[in-house]
Amino acid sequence: MLWSDPMMKLAGRYAKDLLESPGALMATGGLGAAGLATLGNMSSGESNYESPGRMGLEALGAGALGALASRRLPQLAKYYSPVATKERFKKTGQEMANARVIQTPKDVEDYARIAAMSAKAAPYVGATYGAGLMLGAGGLGGLGGGGIANIGNMAGLPIDPEAPGSSNTRNSRLNMQGYA
Repeated sequence: MLWSDPMMKLAGRYAKDLLESPGALMATGGLGAAGLATLGNMSSGESNYESPGRMGLEALGAGALGALASRRLPQLAKYYSPVATKERFKKTGQEMANARVIQTPKDVEDYARIAAMSAKAAPYVGATYGAGLMLGAGGLGGLGGGGIANIGNMAGLPIDPEAPGSSNTRNSRLNMQGYA
């Protein structure tokens, strides 16, 4: 197992504190998304070609969307809690019984087993959904920051050394590099 019980307890304690503090949660989400955008640029070799300004704008965009996405995490945690999941299954089970979908004792037993398994799995589903939300926000924010850098390039700001100009200009010919 990747995580030991003491580590899970420690992570759970800090997660609870983090979910109760919106500012800290947004800061953590924003910094995490910005870090992932920067790490993505560095691991793909983009850092050799992109200026620090462009990478900074991409990280800033990722951080902003990551902070916004992290505001949804307390609602996800509440929605996917075992107690809320049990209540939803109880209400749905009653509606199914009223509609005569659940009729026999075997139907009730099967539904109760599914409800119990779902209540146990709900926090993991919520955490997976939240992680996906944060990764998606980081990726979209990085794209947005890159788009802002492209607008800066069009305005003539030296944000990106990849775009020296038209291939027919003197500046471009001076900046061209051969690949061997």
